[in-house]
Amino acid sequence: FLRLCLTIWPNWFSLIMIVAFSGEFGAHELLGNIMRTAFLASAAIAALLVTSANAQSVAFGGDVSASYVSRNYGGGGEDRYQFNGSVVAGFGAFGAQVDLGTQSYADGDGFDNMTYAIHAFYAVNPALTIGAYFGVDDWAAGSSDDEYFGIEAKFTPGGSASRIEVEAFVGWYEGVFSDYGANLIGLSGSYAITDNIDLFGGYLMGNWGTSGNRDNSYDVLTAGAAYNFDTGLYVAAAYQSYVYPGSSGDYTLQLQVGYQFGGGQVFGGRSYYTLYPGD
Repeated sequence: FLRLCLTIWPNWFSLIMIVAFSGEFGAHELLGNIMRTAFLASAAIAALLVTSANAQSVAFGGDVSASYVSRNYGGGGEDRYQFNGSVVAGFGAFGAQVDLGTQSYADGDGFDNMTYAIHAFYAVNPALTIGAYFGVDDWAAGSSDDEYFGIEAKFTPGGSASRIEVEAFVGWYEGVFSDYGANLIGLSGSYAITDNIDLFGGYLMGNWGTSGNRDNSYDVLTAGAAYNFDTGLYVAAAYQSYVYPGSSGDYTLQLQVGYQFGGGQVFGGRSYYTLYPGD
């Protein structure tokens, strides 16, 4: 039974791809139900793997970080602080990643904005990993919740020794207590110019609005650099430009300090304040 489950698991990705690109993102509710079911099945399979006496060894990794974000818009600005972490467990070609995070605005509202997410993934080969994710943004200590989910892929030509990483995702962001949400497409990449220095960038394309009327564009262009110490510690700085109708040169500056252990995280975070760190 376990072997059968592991064999058919990648077909979830094919099914999600079909639903994702049918009817101008119109099937996002069906996709959400499919992904919830997929994650329940994946969690059950992972539990069996961990508890089975014959299960292969589990590979762990992850990343923890603290960030300071300064948002500038229309002559004004606002600062905020973020703490994020990811833990990855790999079972051969299969694996899962759990994301946790919190954010506080600098005006003293406290760290009452939380995010929780899980990714399930499959390494097709050393260069390509495909996956799916589901998460919840818990705003203002539970007074408002949003769900986010989607499919994702990571390409590292040459495998783990590659200096190039490219990551892409197609996702949806849905209000639990409202009809407002977004269709999202993201593309990011990094290049290690030395063993310690990475250059990275990305573009997020978001269409926001109510169901069937998501035509309010809100995009983010990111560019930055990171220095990685041999101990697993790293520091990074990023510039994000916000593009939307009527924008007046909005941008953020982000400074981050983090620690990577094991193989690090497989996929980036997909929460709202990870994708839009200035909001």
